[in-house]
Amino acid sequence: GNVGWAQPSRIESGTDPGAKLKRSERRARARAERRASTSGSVDSDAERVAVLWLRDDMRLDDNPALAAAAGFGSLICVFVHDEDDPSPWPLRGAARYYKYESLRCFAASLRAVGGQLLVRSGCPAVALLQICEEAAADVILWNRLCEPWYRERDLQVQDLAHGCGYEVRSFKAAALWEPWEARPDERAYNR
Repeated sequence: GNVGWAQPSRIESGTDPGAKLKRSERRARARAERRASTSGSVDSDAERVAVLWLRDDMRLDDNPALAAAAGFGSLICVFVHDEDDPSPWPLRGAARYYKYESLRCFAASLRAVGGQLLVRSGCPAVALLQICEEAAADVILWNRLCEPWYRERDLQVQDLAHGCGYEVRSFKAAALWEPWEARPDERAYNR
């Protein structure tokens, strides 16, 4: 199978926006009630559907978000090509081709263990919320990125997901110390 940039599908286009908003609010309340009735129980994850948002972590081993996602009843692994990448150095040319090849290889690795990689293009928040709605998922997981522009985007996605009633779990994966954790003035140097 080829991996390519796919445009997100439209959910129920042409419907009344007010009715869609009310339905979304009802679903958000139902998700919150389900989460409250099973909060803190690892066993409850086995009955839930999760969406795993992958970015620069295309690996099966040493992937905290993927390891946590393995405990869910159903898992949807998603890569979203952000056409408005906030990075001052977005992928271009050879780097973009390398990302494409990484996606192909990772998709093959996932297929080898019975998984599948869904690739979307567009705004990550919109794509993730759309996938959650389509799949009746109630949890979104990802590994955090430390760059300030990606950190800001992650926090926006988290706020939107919480506002829609989805649970968010993020994991430290790319650094021993994330910039907001490091306190150089508290280090003890033995010289």
